[in-house]
Amino acid sequence: MATFLEMMKDYVETARMRLGAAEQAHKESAAELQAAASDFAIWNNAYTLAQKEREKWQAEARETQLPMDLPGVAEAKDTAKDDASEEPVSQPEINKTDKVREVLGLHVSGITPAQLWGAVKVFDVSRPYLYSVLKRLRDNDEVSVRKGGKYVLKPKPVIEVKPEEGVEGMTVQ
Repeated sequence: MATFLEMMKDYVETARMRLGAAEQAHKESAAELQAAASDFAIWNNAYTLAQKEREKWQAEARETQLPMDLPGVAEAKDTAKDDASEEPVSQPEINKTDKVREVLGLHVSGITPAQLWGAVKVFDVSRPYLYSVLKRLRDNDEVSVRKGGKYVLKPKPVIEVKPEEGVEGMTVQ
């Protein structure tokens, strides 16, 4: 029986060593868990503060931004406010070339391509597309280029319609 007790004593000693190693591993992993939770809390707070600062800067920028009185921009803002309360409605396609013509028509003394792009980029017009439109308008003789590279929209000729004689000598009015 003494050998049985000796054998049991060896098993208890082995189990005690395993328990000590497991407790040590548990302490280390608990410390790692606590460090990771602390890092997460610190970075999450930093992110939240940075996000609040960004929102504050954006609000200040909206307040100090000068309004652009371009045709179509005011209507787009008004419809966006109305559409927010209703179900989304598909917006009609904006003819970007017509928007470029409108902005060119507003600047009688001429406008540079960079200034023009600044005015039409709200309509989702890319810079390469704008230069393509300007070339097409130049090729179609709709715009002219002045000194300093300023583009000017040429006025469209006005066609006068005169009353013509209709059937049996009657004039059409």
